[in-house]
Order: sequence, then structure tokens, then C-alpha cells
Amino acid sequence: MKQVVEFLTLLHENNDKAWFDSHKEMYKRALSCFEVFTAKLIDGIAAFDPSVRGLTVKDCTWRIYRDTRFSLDKTPYKTYFSAAFCPQGRKAVMAGYYLHMGPDVESNEFSCGVYGGLWNPDAAMLRKMRRAIVDNIEEWEEIVRDKHIERLYPGWCGDSLKTIPKGWDRNHPQAEYLSLI
Repeated sequence: MKQVVEFLTLLHENNDKAWFDSHKEMYKRALSCFEVFTAKLIDGIAAFDPSVRGLTVKDCTWRIYRDTRFSLDKTPYKTYFSAAFCPQGRKAVMAGYYLHMGPDVESNEFSCGVYGGLWNPDAAMLRKMRRAIVDNIEEWEEIVRDKHIERLYPGWCGDSLKTIPKGWDRNHPQAEYLSLI
């Protein structure tokens, strides 16, 4: 992993095509190391979640090249490696696991993490999730109030809507959960 940390840290400091082209071999070595780790992670996750069995590294990983067409930030490369693990790999719109490695933008320190959840669900999925929370509130609260969860994920709730979602009473007993983004 030393090659991954070294390359991504340098890329973070030199994010332009000329630098990248002159360090293409370093990129290939770092990518290869990341891909070996990703393959091991697929196997590890498959041991307890058979839905990811059969995924390939290519199914799960994203390219390093950024699409800058509609972005004010024109830096050409992502300064991190990442992968998503769920039955359809990175293209799925369902909950799964996510691996992220790279320098943290705010602290500028290198970080690595494996996360779980659902990214950017559509309106229909959000409705289902909110209904599931309300219908299973005792189980939900047992999970989110577990001392191990609170210790591992302090402030896990993150951002929330300013108002309760459409179709729900603003005084609903689970309003704090229903307004999570």
C-alpha cells in the first residue's frame, strides 16, 4: 500500500496532465497494488455477503480520470482510488460497501476507509427507506443507539433536510430520522 499512498499524495500536489504522463509507471504500480487489495476485499466481503461473490475488480472500481465538462474544478484526475461492492458492482443503485483511499481534502492527511450504505438514492428508494424506519422503529433505534455504533460512528447522522419530507407530519415522532438526507 506504500505505493498507493505515495502516488496519490504526489498526485494531490501535482494534479495536471504533464505530471501524470511523466509518472504513468508509478500510477500503474499503485493501481495494480490497489486492484490486488480490492480483489482480496471482494473475497473477504463474499465470505459473509454472498451477493458480491463473482464480482471482478473491474466491476467495482472507478477510473481515475475526472469528467470536467460541467465542473468548475478542471483538475483532470481524482486524487483517490475507490471501489463499490454490491451485486452489480459500482453501477448499482442499492446499498452496499464502499472503499476509499486518498488524501483528505480538508486535513491533507491520507485516509482510507471501508463504508456501508446507500449513496444518492432516488425518490422512490427514499420513500421505501423512510417507511421502513417508521415501520421498524424499535429495531432502528436499537441499532442507532447501540454504544458500539455511537463509538465507531460519532455524529453518523450527517446532513438533514431543513423540513420534514413531503407527505409526513412535521410533528412525526421519528421526524429526526425522516429528514436525514
